[in-house]
Amino acid sequence: MAKCWICGNKADSKEHKFKASDLKRTYGKKFDCYYIQESATQINSYKDNVLKFPEVICIDCNVKKTRPHDDAYDIFVTYCFKNYELLLENGNLDFQKIYGTNWSNEKRNLYRYFAKHAGCKIITSEYPQDLTDISDFIIGADNTQKFVLYFELKMIINVIHTFYNREGKFVHLFNAQTQYYGYYDNLTLAGWLSNNWITTNWVYSKNVNQNKKTDFNKQIEKLNIVNLDYYDKDLMESETLDAMITHFEFGKLNTMEKRIEHYQKIIT
Repeated sequence: MAKCWICGNKADSKEHKFKASDLKRTYGKKFDCYYIQESATQINSYKDNVLKFPEVICIDCNVKKTRPHDDAYDIFVTYCFKNYELLLENGNLDFQKIYGTNWSNEKRNLYRYFAKHAGCKIITSEYPQDLTDISDFIIGADNTQKFVLYFELKMIINVIHTFYNREGKFVHLFNAQTQYYGYYDNLTLAGWLSNNWITTNWVYSKNVNQNKKTDFNKQIEKLNIVNLDYYDKDLMESETLDAMITHFEFGKLNTMEKRIEHYQKIIT
C-alpha cells in the first residue's frame, strides 16, 4: 500500500475532491446529479468514489490533523456566500472580518486546506512531485515557499445561481483540471477550486517570486473581480447549461497557453 504523502504512514483514506460537508449541505446524503470531468458520470451519494481521490493520505491526517483546516474552510465559504455584495464592493478578503481576532492562524489553516487538496491532485497527476514543502506546512510549519493562492469572485456565477434558484435548487462546485508546465523536476502545477462564485486558484512551484509568497500576517488579500463583460453573453442562449457553466468558469482561459499565462502572473 502507498504511503501518505503528508506524514509517510500507510495511506488508507480517500480525501474528497470537494469537501464532504459542501456536498452534504448542498445535496444531502443521497442525491441524483452528475460529476462532469471530460465526460459526465451520474452520482447519487457524497460517498461516491468518483468524488474522492484514491488512497494517498492516511486516516489520521485526513480526519484528525487537518480538522482545523476543514473548519477554517467552512467558515471561509460560509462568509463568502453570505457577503457577496460586500466582497464585490470591496474587492478584497479581510481575514479579520472572516475569522475574528485569531485571523492569522485561521488564514494559515485555510491555506493548509487548499494545500491538502492541491497535494492530492498533484500526487495523483501524470507528473507527481516532491511535496515536502506543503506536507511540512500542513503538519505545522509556519510558512510555505512553493504554494500560493489567488482568489477570484466570478459575478456571472452569482447571476446563474440567483436565476436558477427561483424555481429549483442550484449550487455550483467546480474542480479545474490540474495544469502543469516546465520540465522534469522544475514543473509548475496549478489548478482552481470553485464554491459558487468564489474561485481559489492554487499554484505549486519552485519559481514563486519572493514578493508573491504568502504573508500570513497580511490581513487583507486582493479578490480579483471577474465582471460580466469578461464573457460571451450569447452562450446564455446558444449552449447547454453544462457547456455554459464550463465556459463561465474558464472564460478567456480556454487554452493551455492562456491558463499557463494566468498562473505565471500569480507567482511572478
